This record gives sequence, C-alpha cells and structure tokens, in this order.
Amino acid sequence: MNKIFSVAIVTLLIALLAGCASTPRDQYLDTSESSDSATSGTTSGISSADADSGTALDGASSTGDGLSKEDLLKQTVVYFEFDSSKLDDFAKAVVSAHAEYVGQRPNIQLRLVGHTDERGSREYNLALGDRRSASVSKWFQALQVDDARISTVSMGEEQPASIGHDEEAWQLNRRVEIIYQ
Repeated sequence: MNKIFSVAIVTLLIALLAGCASTPRDQYLDTSESSDSATSGTTSGISSADADSGTALDGASSTGDGLSKEDLLKQTVVYFEFDSSKLDDFAKAVVSAHAEYVGQRPNIQLRLVGHTDERGSREYNLALGDRRSASVSKWFQALQVDDARISTVSMGEEQPASIGHDEEAWQLNRRVEIIYQ
C-alpha cells in the first residue's frame, strides 16, 4: 500500500510540475496550492528548541502554506536542492509532524532511505544519499525520537522516482523516503 501511495504522490507531483512553473516547495505538495518559496535551513547544531520553533504542530506548518498536521503526515518523502543535504522549512515541518506521530507510538521504527539524481559518480551519490538520510535522522533526533528507532540507508541514484534526464526528473529523485516499520 505504501508503494501505491508513493506512485500516486509521484504522479501528482509530475502533473503539478508539468502544469505550472514550480517553486521549490511545489515539489512537495499533493494539492494545487502554491505560495512563496521556502527558505533553506541547516541541520547542524539543531537543538530541541530550534526544532520546536521550526514547526507549529497544532495544525499548520510554519512555512505559511496552511497544511494541516494530517496533510504533512501524508508526505512521506522530503526533497532536497541539487548537491545538498540541507532541510528547508517545509521538509522540517514534514519531519516534525512525523516525529510527533512516532513519539506517540513507541513500537514504530523508521527507515530513512536517501536518494540522489543520476548526476555524479556512483560513490559520490551514495555518500550524498547517506548525508541526506542522516540529515533527516538528525532532525528526528532533535525532536526527541530515539536514534535506536531510526535506521538510515543510501540508494544513491540506483532507485529513481523518475527516469527522465531533465530537471523535472532530477527534482523528484533528490529525496529521502520516510518508511514506517
């Protein structure tokens, strides 16, 4: 079922990207809503206070796009800019919603799978996928999710979400998938 949901999300994202000019945050949305582009943040030196102030978990994200916590939980993929492992504000909001959900369910384990686009060597892309999954893991840990409940893996460029060879496809491939176990 998770695979079906992922295919549906990718299909919607492709339709959104093909139908209008996109801002970086448009690649996350599974609705036709759009707003100003998100700012990039870093994960180094994250504290719980930073994590708590980064997202309003009482119903909407702090990025101003008005998505509810339930809408954020439907997002099981976070996307990255080219050659980056930094989480933007929207990605932090998505991870924060999942962290709250997981925090209330002590038996859930998480698997974070890092991916890259096809550009770069195999070794470089595996390392970048690892940095991306580690970045998401650090944000979960800053939000009090025990690191023993989180595993990370990098697929590099080996499992693309889109097989195209253009920016649209590359945007979909620069991601970390959040998988519940």
